[in-house]
Amino acid sequence: MDPLQLPSIQLPGSIELPRPSLEEPVFPAPSHPLLVPPSVPPEKPPKPPQAVDQSARDATQQLQKQVRQLNDNIKAQQITIDLLVNPPEIEAIEAQKPATVTVPGTSLEFALPTSEVLTVAATTAAVAAAASVGATLAAQNLVKVLKPVFQTALKKLAKLRGKDPETFGRRRLRLRRSKE
Repeated sequence: MDPLQLPSIQLPGSIELPRPSLEEPVFPAPSHPLLVPPSVPPEKPPKPPQAVDQSARDATQQLQKQVRQLNDNIKAQQITIDLLVNPPEIEAIEAQKPATVTVPGTSLEFALPTSEVLTVAATTAAVAAAASVGATLAAQNLVKVLKPVFQTALKKLAKLRGKDPETFGRRRLRLRRSKE
């Protein structure tokens, strides 16, 4: 039988797009009043400039941080696009022939699984067994805790509706009579 022949499809070439980038906003530095030299004792300490308050500085820093994050995202997306358009060469790896065992006295040969396959199978089996035991124990404990709570709630609900809830002893007696 011939190997499967897939039809060839001609796809259009890639579109050349300009690389987007955002410029970081530049804000003028605040101007400070001239400082008095230390040789002359000042009467009052100089006041900070009133034009730029702390909230404006915080907003400026926040905007600059967001622009840096956007530029990083654009660079990461451009790298992804470059890898999709020009994928790297993949080296061919030759598969190793699996080890085989011949059954003594016969001509039967069996392939042995590799150590990686055995490790994955053993780990999967151990995790599945542990999860099953853990889930069983958790379900049993939940039933022990929640069953009395639900029974009490249902009895109170039945009393509120005006019905007389069946007690444990009467229920046991009814079940025993129904078996006979």
